[in-house]
Amino acid sequence: MSSVAVVGGGTAGFEAAAEASRNGAEVILLERLDGWEPSWQVWPDLILSPEQSAGSHPLPDNVELTLGANVTSIGRDFVLTTDGTKVRFDSVVLATGSEFVPAVFHGRRKQGVIILDGLEAYAELGRERSSMAHVVIRGEGVQAFHVADGLRGTGRKVTLLTAPWLERFASKTIGTAVRDAAARRGVSILDSTLRSALGCGHVEAVLAGGTVVPCDALVFLPGRVPCFPQTLGETGPNGGLLVDQNLRSSSPLLYAAGGCAEPRYCWPHLGTLEGAAATSGRVAGANAAGHRVSMRTLNFAEASFFGLRWARAGTRLEEARAHGLMVSEISRRWSPESACSIVYERPSGRVVGVELVIEEGDQRLGVLMAINSSTSLRAVAYGVSGCSSDISLVSDTARLGLQAWSGS
Repeated sequence: MSSVAVVGGGTAGFEAAAEASRNGAEVILLERLDGWEPSWQVWPDLILSPEQSAGSHPLPDNVELTLGANVTSIGRDFVLTTDGTKVRFDSVVLATGSEFVPAVFHGRRKQGVIILDGLEAYAELGRERSSMAHVVIRGEGVQAFHVADGLRGTGRKVTLLTAPWLERFASKTIGTAVRDAAARRGVSILDSTLRSALGCGHVEAVLAGGTVVPCDALVFLPGRVPCFPQTLGETGPNGGLLVDQNLRSSSPLLYAAGGCAEPRYCWPHLGTLEGAAATSGRVAGANAAGHRVSMRTLNFAEASFFGLRWARAGTRLEEARAHGLMVSEISRRWSPESACSIVYERPSGRVVGVELVIEEGDQRLGVLMAINSSTSLRAVAYGVSGCSSDISLVSDTARLGLQAWSGS
């Protein structure tokens, strides 16, 4: 029986441990905290329910769990913790996620400024939300949308500062749909950079770009960067441990999943696999137990916010161009709640990115999950070569792109 060590007990680590166990491996899960803590992606839930319990993970009985095990380094066949303990393994899965970047801006210590750098900060925000009349949120990523969604309420004004992030996050068509959905829920999105919190003792306004925005609360979401112990594996441009489609690193027997893993051979880099923590954890766990499972769509992410469900596979137009690809984009707003963008290579018609928003509750995302680096516009448009076309707005958009590409 092979032995697998999993480092990190978040979503990716839990899935890796469970999958390796199901595949017959002897598994030890090492978590640095002394107790379970929900994944940081679901912390915004505490805004609406600040007293909810963190709960625990239902690990399989044959997974050995060690809490309070802070791993400092990983050798070729052992994991070393801060107390000097060596855990031997046949393979190891790193699932240590990411950590917060310290918040640095003028006025960050004023009353009314809440920096969301921990579980308790989100719970505090939930307890204080009823007393807030105008909240300014500074943050990037889907997490900022979730926080804004949680803070909106009758009579409360919410302004979200995203700097230019929204335009990097989504195509223009998708971005417009997101802005409109936010506005329908009472959230204003302002593309400005936070310069400082203003006020005498308590925050009274923020300086955003060249604009003063009055408020009685400032909520700041720090950025996050991949974190993992010292290893022999190679790191990527985004700071994650580079992995191939089997989620194997350049170091023998070392796999990685979730926010600490960065795809090596895929479409242009979109960062880490944080948006696919559960899926990547299962793939890494299976392969660490001796299988050879490929994660076909490495750059896939999805989320729900403002009454929409957003999903993306691949890359955006500008990202693809920055990597030297000759690409075009076809996009369409199909309804107030739905839009789609497809980026494809002009020479070959190969699809390099699909992004869409649909009404929340629509579960049909099979077409995105089936897309990989060899999928063509025709496959997306007509559902050939094993590529499902179960979302009509995606296949309809692909047919528009196919017409444009055929006529070019």
